Amino acid sequence: MTAVKATEQINTHTGVRYATGIGFDFHSPDPKFVMTYDLNNQPLSYFESDWWDYAAYSPNASGNYKCWFKKDTASLDEFSQTLLLEHKLIVAAFQFNIFSPFQETPSASQIKNASRVLHKIRKICIDTKNKISSTLSNPLKLKPIIKQLTTHDQKTLKSLLMTLASANSSNFIAHFNIGETLPLFKFSKKENFQHPVIPSRILFEKLLSYQEVLDDYFKFEKEIAQVNSLSLLCHSYLTEQTYDYDVPSGVKKSGRGFQKIIFEFGLFDLAKKYNIISPINLSNFLGKVQYCSMMLIVAYTGMRRSEALSLKYDCMSIKKRKYGRIRHIIGITTKLTKTRFETSWVTCSQVVPALKAAQSVCKLIANSLYISDENLNSFPLFISRAYLTLSVVNSRTGKRDIGDYKVGALQPRKFEESMRQVLITQEDLEELTEVAPFQDWNLDGLYSIGENWPITVHQLRRSLAVYAAKSGLVRHSSLRRQLKHLSVEMSLYYARGSSRVRSIFNPSPDHIIHEFSKEKLAELDSILYIRDVLMRYEDVHGGHAEVLKTQGLYAGTAITLSDKKKTMDDFKKGKKAWRPTFLGGCTSIDGCKTVAHPTLTKCIVGSGCNEAAILPEKVDTAISMQNKLISVLDVTSIEYRSEVAQLEDLMRIKEEISE
Repeated sequence: MTAVKATEQINTHTGVRYATGIGFDFHSPDPKFVMTYDLNNQPLSYFESDWWDYAAYSPNASGNYKCWFKKDTASLDEFSQTLLLEHKLIVAAFQFNIFSPFQETPSASQIKNASRVLHKIRKICIDTKNKISSTLSNPLKLKPIIKQLTTHDQKTLKSLLMTLASANSSNFIAHFNIGETLPLFKFSKKENFQHPVIPSRILFEKLLSYQEVLDDYFKFEKEIAQVNSLSLLCHSYLTEQTYDYDVPSGVKKSGRGFQKIIFEFGLFDLAKKYNIISPINLSNFLGKVQYCSMMLIVAYTGMRRSEALSLKYDCMSIKKRKYGRIRHIIGITTKLTKTRFETSWVTCSQVVPALKAAQSVCKLIANSLYISDENLNSFPLFISRAYLTLSVVNSRTGKRDIGDYKVGALQPRKFEESMRQVLITQEDLEELTEVAPFQDWNLDGLYSIGENWPITVHQLRRSLAVYAAKSGLVRHSSLRRQLKHLSVEMSLYYARGSSRVRSIFNPSPDHIIHEFSKEKLAELDSILYIRDVLMRYEDVHGGHAEVLKTQGLYAGTAITLSDKKKTMDDFKKGKKAWRPTFLGGCTSIDGCKTVAHPTLTKCIVGSGCNEAAILPEKVDTAISMQNKLISVLDVTSIEYRSEVAQLEDLMRIKEEISE
């Protein structure tokens, strides 16, 4: 396959081109096969390259995302060259995701981590004189290597092996014997925890604490901007030694120029509350403002941390509706497609102060870089504070392109220690146990009574999913769109425990839930139904097929505009419904009675469901995915027998609809 042909085999969704691997030959790889592209959609890395750069596929389209295979120029012996080729082929298989039983495409950071772990294994293989493939497929060889890896690297390697589930010597370089190697990976209960739902009281307390920081910032926003401007003009004025100023009674004079600035600009109350005694402390406070803004945006949108950090200065869109304004945050995700894809998250008015605070700090940093306000729209919203003259290390090194600036890390571990603590009570612990009764919340004392709640960004995301599902106003398909999941099943996993969690909803007219109401989604559901069912050229099967026959609607029947309008009207009036499923769709108006226990075959077991619409192409896909899943399970396990039973149901329905 030539380089030109490789370039044609790409995913051309909006965003950067992504090599899909179509036409890639794992037994005889083309050295010129394009592995990655740059932001201009030009080939960046080829299979023969010493490194593959995935930066363009990260949410920020920047940073070090290079997978190095060979850094030195020294020639390799024949065995080392074999290991190098294996390293590249396994990374390529991980990137293309064609041997995996799961649909989700790995992110840029996941690919880099997988390559990094393979690099460690490759070094061990050089010493042991074993191939990487034979090492990863042999439990006796793999077990001692696993013991040398950190827990994080073990999880990375396990995920990598699972993506090679259906690989074998005919379609790849080896069969990886997953059934025997995966049991070698054993993690403690703590490491298998799902991110907890934040108890309702603690959630509100945390959100209030973040808002408190923003309120304090807004009180002194003008004065802080003046200090920032002064720092640009004469930074030494902020740091010089001087006693030529007055202090209030009871306040000790430090002799530092910055104490003088605090009193000159009326920042004493802010400095006292947040211990601001130097320009660096003020810069740290601005970082705290950024962090609190990000946490509130995540809480009210369900974004991932990387998606929040990808936001630009001008990232809000407002649409007018009869019940008020609906706000969307525009950002970048890499989850719904294999590219950096612009998308939006519906949100509410509570996010506006957080966005304004982040924009205000962003403008301060832009001023330090002499960037005018009219050029701010595409500027990173959470740009790093390293560019401030107030910071200990100023990174202003001349003019750059807007996209070259780094964003702040904004990690909870850096900022939560100085936030107002929210201590766990007995009632909070009881609520935790109600949501997840089978988890040991006393493990390691992290969630003990009297301890500060150990918040993470992902907890906010899962809490939104659970509380939204609890409200009864947000359907799983809507939750999937909001959380940018590839499947409804992942959203169901996030929302586990929603039936037991306490409701927090008493919505105002402009609240987020209105975007998810039945009335607003009816039109979308009707469009999907018309496309997937009424306009098909192949027959629909299942219980709903009989309904279509009574209406005279057969495969290939011409659908008029009036038919479409009537269908849409029936959906809006609640007379019809459509929810996509693994095997087709559900037409139940009242909702699926077995939704609390979702399985692949819930629509077809026994005599089947009268309201199920079975689509043959989805059955074929489900069978393929089920076979891949079964291939990685322990044949002696209950899960294996359960999944085999589902596969048998799928094969039965395939035979029935093929007759």
